[in-house]
Amino acid sequence: MNATIESPTISGTPRRDSLGTASLALGVAGLLPLPGVVASVMAIALGLAAGVPDEHGRTRRSQSATAGIALGAASLVLFTVICTLVFVVLDYPMPHIATYHEPAACSCG
Repeated sequence: MNATIESPTISGTPRRDSLGTASLALGVAGLLPLPGVVASVMAIALGLAAGVPDEHGRTRRSQSATAGIALGAASLVLFTVICTLVFVVLDYPMPHIATYHEPAACSCG
């Protein structure tokens, strides 16, 4: 059964699912290196929040919200696989961050 989500209308025009659209945009942004994990988590959260309960109490989501959840989850899985390959399989060392120590003053002449 193919059911469509009917959004409330404002003056006869169907309203867009803004949370679903934001979820989709963040899901795409989650595949980029800079926003990465944060955008993916936000895509999943907004996609889950975009649901509208139907008459049977089940949550219905728009296709854009579902795509945002899928892209966010895929981005998190891809990030986990890449980190596992780089830091576990290839044994690439984690960056070492040392505290700054001021060099000793010169006691020259």
